[in-house]
Amino acid sequence: MFGPAGIAYVYFTYGMHWMLNVSALEEGAGAAVLIRAAIPLEGTVLMRERRSRAKSDKQLLAGPACLCAAFGIDRRQNGWDLFDPGSPLRIEAGSPPSAVVYGPRVGLAEGKGEKTPWRFADADALDWISKPKTELTQLEVLPEAILPIG
Repeated sequence: MFGPAGIAYVYFTYGMHWMLNVSALEEGAGAAVLIRAAIPLEGTVLMRERRSRAKSDKQLLAGPACLCAAFGIDRRQNGWDLFDPGSPLRIEAGSPPSAVVYGPRVGLAEGKGEKTPWRFADADALDWISKPKTELTQLEVLPEAILPIG
C-alpha cells in the first residue's frame, strides 16, 4: 500500500478472505484502491471450479473476496507490478465507461465515513458488481482521475 502506483497489495482479512488492492500514489504514500469486482473475459471454467458456490457467471467476481478466490489470488501476488505487461496479473487499458456511478464504501460502521463516496463503478456493468447497488449515484462529470489507463 505504500509502494509506487500499480503495485498489488494483497492481504488476508477476517481470517478467511484475500483482498486485492492496487497502490495508488507515489512510493511512501499510503493509498490504495480495493478491487471489488470484474467481468470475466476468459478462464470462467477454472473460476467456476474455484467458486463452485457462485450461482452464475455474474457472481464469480462480484465482491473482493470472490474476485480473489476466482483468480486464485493470495499472498503470493503481493508486491507484483500490475502495470508490467508481462505479469500474469495486470491492469490493462480498456474502453472508457460511458458513465460512472459512485457511493459509500461497503461495510463501514456508523460514524466511520460510511457516507463518504469511496466506491466507483462502470454504470454499464452494474450486473457484475457486488451489492448494495441501490446506494449508487451517477457522476455528472467524469473526472480525469478515474478514466482508464492508456
